[in-house]
Amino acid sequence: MKYNIGYNIDMAENLSACSQEMLQPRMEWNLVLKLAKNISKETGDAGIDPHQVVFVGGFATFLHSKQELGNRVVNFWRGTHDVDIVITDRGGTGKILAGLQKAGQYQFVDSAPSHFVNKQTWSLQNKPQGFLSEEARITDVDVYFLNKQSGNVIFNDRQISPYPAKFITEPVKMNSFSYGLNKAQVAIPSIVDCLIMKLDIIKFSDKLREKDKNDILSLLMVAERKGINETDLLRKTLDNVNGRGVMKKVSKELEGVFTGLIQCYKHGNISPDRKIFLPSEDYVKRSRDRLTSVHLGNIR
Repeated sequence: MKYNIGYNIDMAENLSACSQEMLQPRMEWNLVLKLAKNISKETGDAGIDPHQVVFVGGFATFLHSKQELGNRVVNFWRGTHDVDIVITDRGGTGKILAGLQKAGQYQFVDSAPSHFVNKQTWSLQNKPQGFLSEEARITDVDVYFLNKQSGNVIFNDRQISPYPAKFITEPVKMNSFSYGLNKAQVAIPSIVDCLIMKLDIIKFSDKLREKDKNDILSLLMVAERKGINETDLLRKTLDNVNGRGVMKKVSKELEGVFTGLIQCYKHGNISPDRKIFLPSEDYVKRSRDRLTSVHLGNIR
Protein backbone atom coordinates (compact mmCIF):
# COMPACT_ATOMS: atom_id res chain seq x y z
CA MET A 1 0.00 0.00 0.00
CA LYS A 2 1.36 3.43 -0.90
CA TYR A 3 0.67 6.32 1.47
CA ASN A 4 -1.30 9.30 0.31
CA ILE A 5 0.09 12.17 2.34
CA GLY A 6 -2.09 14.94 0.98
CA TYR A 7 -3.47 17.58 3.31
CA ASN A 8 -7.03 16.31 3.53
CA ILE A 9 -7.83 16.45 7.24
CA ASP A 10 -10.12 13.43 6.98
CA MET A 11 -7.29 11.38 5.53
CA ALA A 12 -5.81 9.15 8.21
CA GLU A 13 -4.52 6.02 6.57
CA ASN A 14 -3.30 2.72 7.96
CA LEU A 15 0.46 2.58 8.30
CA SER A 16 0.53 -0.85 6.70
CA ALA A 17 -1.69 -3.87 6.18
CA CYS A 18 -0.17 -5.25 9.37
CA SER A 19 -1.08 -2.35 11.64
CA GLN A 20 -4.30 -0.81 12.90
CA GLU A 21 -2.47 2.40 13.80
CA MET A 22 -3.43 5.37 11.67
CA LEU A 23 -1.19 7.87 9.97
CA GLN A 24 -1.95 11.24 11.52
CA PRO A 25 -3.06 13.94 9.04
CA ARG A 26 0.07 15.82 8.05
CA MET A 27 -1.18 19.33 8.80
CA GLU A 28 -1.90 18.36 12.40
CA TRP A 29 1.44 16.57 12.68
CA ASN A 30 3.23 19.66 11.34
CA LEU A 31 1.68 21.73 14.15
CA VAL A 32 3.04 19.25 16.71
CA LEU A 33 6.48 19.53 15.14
CA LYS A 34 6.25 23.31 15.24
CA LEU A 35 5.37 23.28 18.94
CA ALA A 36 8.24 20.93 19.79
CA LYS A 37 10.63 23.27 18.01
CA ASN A 38 9.18 26.25 19.88
CA ILE A 39 9.68 24.44 23.21
CA SER A 40 13.29 23.83 22.19
CA LYS A 41 13.73 27.51 21.31
CA GLU A 42 12.20 28.71 24.58
CA THR A 43 14.49 26.31 26.47
CA GLY A 44 17.51 28.02 24.91
CA ASP A 45 16.12 31.53 25.36
CA ALA A 46 15.52 30.83 29.06
CA GLY A 47 19.11 29.71 29.53
CA ILE A 48 18.09 26.18 30.51
CA ASP A 49 20.57 23.36 29.89
CA PRO A 50 18.91 21.38 27.04
CA HIS A 51 19.88 18.14 28.79
CA GLN A 52 17.21 19.00 31.39
CA VAL A 53 14.29 19.12 28.93
CA VAL A 54 13.84 15.56 27.70
CA PHE A 55 11.38 14.60 24.96
CA VAL A 56 9.94 11.17 25.76
CA GLY A 57 7.20 8.87 24.42
CA GLY A 58 6.43 8.62 20.72
CA PHE A 59 8.18 11.88 19.93
CA ALA A 60 11.47 10.48 21.22
CA THR A 61 11.02 7.52 18.87
CA PHE A 62 10.50 9.96 16.01
CA LEU A 63 13.72 11.81 16.86
CA HIS A 64 15.71 8.56 17.08
CA SER A 65 14.33 7.55 13.67
CA LYS A 66 15.07 10.98 12.19
CA GLN A 67 18.65 10.78 13.38
CA GLU A 68 19.11 7.55 11.40
CA LEU A 69 16.89 8.15 8.37
CA GLY A 70 16.97 11.91 7.86
CA ASN A 71 14.20 14.34 7.06
CA ARG A 72 12.09 11.87 5.07
CA VAL A 73 10.71 10.52 8.34
CA VAL A 74 8.79 13.78 8.80
CA ASN A 75 6.43 12.75 5.99
CA PHE A 76 6.19 9.04 6.68
CA TRP A 77 6.37 8.59 10.45
CA ARG A 78 3.01 7.79 12.10
CA GLY A 79 2.73 11.23 13.68
CA THR A 80 1.43 12.09 17.14
CA HIS A 81 -1.23 14.38 18.55
CA ASP A 82 0.74 15.47 21.59
CA VAL A 83 4.20 15.77 23.11
CA ASP A 84 5.52 14.36 26.39
CA ILE A 85 8.47 16.03 28.09
CA VAL A 86 10.32 15.55 31.36
CA ILE A 87 11.75 18.80 32.74
CA THR A 88 14.39 18.30 35.44
CA ASP A 89 15.46 21.95 35.65
CA ARG A 90 14.09 23.57 38.81
CA GLY A 91 11.76 26.34 37.65
CA GLY A 92 12.20 25.36 34.00
CA THR A 93 8.55 24.47 33.52
CA GLY A 94 7.38 27.99 34.34
CA LYS A 95 10.08 29.63 32.22
CA ILE A 96 9.24 27.63 29.10
CA LEU A 97 5.49 28.08 29.53
CA ALA A 98 5.89 31.83 30.03
CA GLY A 99 8.00 32.04 26.89
CA LEU A 100 5.37 30.21 24.85
CA GLN A 101 2.66 32.53 26.19
CA LYS A 102 4.65 35.63 25.20
CA ALA A 103 5.76 34.36 21.79
CA GLY A 104 2.49 35.38 20.11
CA GLN A 105 2.34 32.30 17.90
CA TYR A 106 -0.66 30.75 19.61
CA GLN A 107 -4.26 31.82 19.94
CA PHE A 108 -4.28 30.65 23.55
CA VAL A 109 -1.98 28.80 25.93
CA ASP A 110 -3.60 26.99 28.85
CA SER A 111 -2.03 25.00 31.66
CA ALA A 112 -4.02 22.54 33.76
CA PRO A 113 -2.89 20.36 36.68
CA SER A 114 -3.08 16.58 36.45
CA HIS A 115 -4.32 14.04 38.98
CA PHE A 116 -0.70 12.84 38.94
CA VAL A 117 1.66 14.68 41.28
CA ASN A 118 4.17 16.95 39.53
CA LYS A 119 2.49 16.76 36.15
CA GLN A 120 0.76 19.41 34.03
CA THR A 121 -0.95 19.37 30.67
CA TRP A 122 -0.45 22.38 28.43
CA SER A 123 -3.01 23.00 25.69
CA LEU A 124 -1.90 25.35 22.93
CA GLN A 125 -4.17 26.41 20.08
CA ASN A 126 -2.42 27.52 16.95
CA LYS A 127 -3.69 30.55 15.10
CA PRO A 128 -5.97 29.69 12.14
CA GLN A 129 -4.26 27.31 9.71
CA GLY A 130 -6.04 26.86 6.39
CA PHE A 131 -9.24 24.89 6.91
CA LEU A 132 -8.26 23.19 10.19
CA SER A 133 -10.97 23.35 12.84
CA GLU A 134 -10.33 24.93 16.22
CA GLU A 135 -10.07 21.50 17.85
CA ALA A 136 -7.60 20.26 15.23
CA ARG A 137 -5.39 23.28 15.93
CA ILE A 138 -4.93 22.34 19.61
CA THR A 139 -1.80 20.48 20.64
CA ASP A 140 -1.37 19.08 24.14
CA VAL A 141 1.91 18.77 25.99
CA ASP A 142 2.16 16.48 29.02
CA VAL A 143 4.84 17.92 31.27
CA TYR A 144 6.46 15.99 34.12
CA PHE A 145 8.41 18.33 36.37
CA LEU A 146 10.75 18.26 39.35
CA ASN A 147 9.46 17.42 42.81
CA LYS A 148 10.94 20.04 45.14
CA GLN A 149 11.24 17.66 48.07
CA SER A 150 12.81 14.66 46.32
CA GLY A 151 14.71 16.53 43.62
CA ASN A 152 13.48 13.94 41.10
CA VAL A 153 10.75 13.60 38.49
CA ILE A 154 8.24 10.77 38.85
CA PHE A 155 7.51 9.15 35.48
CA ASN A 156 5.78 5.76 35.22
CA ASP A 157 6.56 5.25 38.92
CA ARG A 158 10.26 5.71 38.15
CA GLN A 159 12.53 8.25 39.81
CA ILE A 160 14.13 10.37 37.07
CA SER A 161 17.17 12.37 38.17
CA PRO A 162 18.54 15.53 36.52
CA TYR A 163 21.40 15.20 34.05
CA PRO A 164 24.22 14.01 34.18
CA ALA A 165 22.73 11.14 36.18
CA LYS A 166 21.28 8.22 34.22
CA PHE A 167 17.76 8.84 32.93
CA ILE A 168 16.82 5.21 33.63
CA THR A 169 19.83 3.10 32.64
CA GLU A 170 21.87 5.62 30.62
CA PRO A 171 22.27 9.41 30.39
CA VAL A 172 20.10 11.23 27.86
CA LYS A 173 21.28 11.56 24.25
CA MET A 174 21.43 14.85 22.37
CA ASN A 175 19.72 15.18 19.01
CA SER A 176 19.93 18.03 16.51
CA PHE A 177 16.63 19.81 15.83
CA SER A 178 16.25 22.49 13.13
CA TYR A 179 13.84 25.42 13.30
CA GLY A 180 14.04 27.89 10.47
CA LEU A 181 17.69 28.67 9.81
CA ASN A 182 18.62 27.80 13.38
CA LYS A 183 19.53 24.51 15.04
CA ALA A 184 19.13 23.37 18.61
CA GLN A 185 20.25 20.36 20.58
CA VAL A 186 17.41 18.52 22.30
CA ALA A 187 17.55 15.63 24.75
CA ILE A 188 15.97 12.21 24.31
CA PRO A 189 16.39 9.00 26.33
CA SER A 190 18.63 6.26 24.94
CA ILE A 191 17.11 3.49 22.84
CA VAL A 192 17.13 1.17 25.85
CA ASP A 193 15.40 3.72 28.06
CA CYS A 194 12.81 4.46 25.36
CA LEU A 195 12.05 0.75 25.14
CA ILE A 196 11.77 0.46 28.92
CA MET A 197 9.25 3.31 29.01
CA LYS A 198 7.21 1.72 26.22
CA LEU A 199 7.09 -1.58 28.10
CA ASP A 200 6.12 0.25 31.32
CA ILE A 201 2.75 0.82 29.65
CA ILE A 202 1.98 -2.88 30.06
CA LYS A 203 2.23 -2.47 33.83
CA PHE A 204 -0.66 -0.02 33.75
CA SER A 205 -2.81 -1.26 30.86
CA ASP A 206 -1.83 -4.96 30.49
CA LYS A 207 -1.13 -4.61 26.78
CA LEU A 208 0.54 -2.47 24.16
CA ARG A 209 -1.39 -0.09 21.94
CA GLU A 210 -0.83 -0.21 18.20
CA LYS A 211 1.28 2.95 18.32
CA ASP A 212 3.46 1.42 21.04
CA LYS A 213 4.06 -1.67 18.90
CA ASN A 214 5.04 0.51 15.95
CA ASP A 215 7.38 2.56 18.12
CA ILE A 216 9.06 -0.55 19.56
CA LEU A 217 9.75 -1.79 16.04
CA SER A 218 11.09 1.63 15.02
CA LEU A 219 13.45 1.59 18.00
CA LEU A 220 14.65 -1.89 17.00
CA MET A 221 15.24 -0.54 13.49
CA VAL A 222 17.45 2.21 14.94
CA ALA A 223 19.27 -0.30 17.14
CA GLU A 224 19.98 -2.56 14.16
CA ARG A 225 21.31 0.34 12.10
CA LYS A 226 23.58 1.30 14.99
CA GLY A 227 24.91 -2.26 15.17
CA ILE A 228 23.45 -2.99 18.60
CA ASN A 229 23.25 -6.70 19.34
CA GLU A 230 19.61 -7.71 19.85
CA THR A 231 20.44 -10.02 22.78
CA ASP A 232 22.23 -7.23 24.65
CA LEU A 233 19.39 -4.83 23.86
CA LEU A 234 16.73 -7.22 25.20
CA ARG A 235 18.77 -8.07 28.28
CA LYS A 236 19.26 -4.42 29.26
CA THR A 237 15.59 -3.69 28.62
CA LEU A 238 14.14 -6.68 30.43
CA ASP A 239 16.49 -6.22 33.39
CA ASN A 240 14.38 -3.16 34.19
CA VAL A 241 10.99 -4.87 34.10
CA ASN A 242 9.83 -5.17 37.70
CA GLY A 243 7.80 -8.15 38.90
CA ARG A 244 7.29 -11.69 37.62
CA GLY A 245 3.70 -11.02 36.63
CA VAL A 246 4.64 -7.97 34.59
CA MET A 247 7.54 -9.88 33.02
CA LYS A 248 5.15 -12.57 31.76
CA LYS A 249 2.89 -9.94 30.19
CA VAL A 250 5.85 -8.11 28.66
CA SER A 251 7.26 -11.30 27.17
CA LYS A 252 3.88 -12.26 25.73
CA GLU A 253 3.34 -8.83 24.19
CA LEU A 254 6.84 -8.65 22.73
CA GLU A 255 6.56 -12.14 21.28
CA GLY A 256 3.30 -11.08 19.63
CA VAL A 257 4.92 -7.97 18.15
CA PHE A 258 7.86 -9.96 16.77
CA THR A 259 5.71 -12.80 15.43
CA GLY A 260 3.29 -10.35 13.84
CA LEU A 261 6.08 -8.60 11.94
CA ILE A 262 7.56 -11.92 10.81
CA GLN A 263 4.14 -12.80 9.37
CA CYS A 264 4.04 -9.43 7.61
CA TYR A 265 7.38 -10.18 5.99
CA LYS A 266 6.19 -13.66 5.06
CA HIS A 267 3.08 -12.36 3.28
CA GLY A 268 4.81 -9.33 1.78
CA ASN A 269 2.13 -6.85 2.81
CA ILE A 270 4.32 -4.05 4.15
CA SER A 271 4.28 -0.77 2.26
CA PRO A 272 7.69 0.49 1.07
CA ASP A 273 7.23 3.73 3.01
CA ARG A 274 6.55 1.78 6.21
CA LYS A 275 9.42 -0.66 5.78
CA ILE A 276 12.02 2.04 6.47
CA PHE A 277 10.81 2.12 10.08
CA LEU A 278 11.14 -1.63 10.61
CA PRO A 279 14.04 -3.88 11.60
CA SER A 280 15.05 -6.52 9.10
CA GLU A 281 13.33 -9.89 9.12
CA ASP A 282 16.53 -11.54 10.39
CA TYR A 283 16.92 -9.05 13.24
CA VAL A 284 13.33 -9.47 14.44
CA LYS A 285 13.56 -13.27 14.13
CA ARG A 286 16.68 -13.28 16.29
CA SER A 287 14.94 -10.96 18.76
CA ARG A 288 11.99 -13.34 19.05
CA ASP A 289 14.20 -16.42 19.35
CA ARG A 290 16.27 -14.83 22.11
CA LEU A 291 13.40 -13.20 24.00
CA THR A 292 12.74 -16.25 26.15
CA SER A 293 16.37 -17.29 26.54
CA VAL A 294 17.44 -13.83 27.75
CA HIS A 295 15.16 -13.97 30.79
CA LEU A 296 14.10 -17.59 30.93
CA GLY A 297 14.53 -17.79 34.69
CA ASN A 298 12.34 -14.74 35.30
CA ILE A 299 9.55 -15.83 32.95
CA ARG A 300 9.02 -19.32 34.30
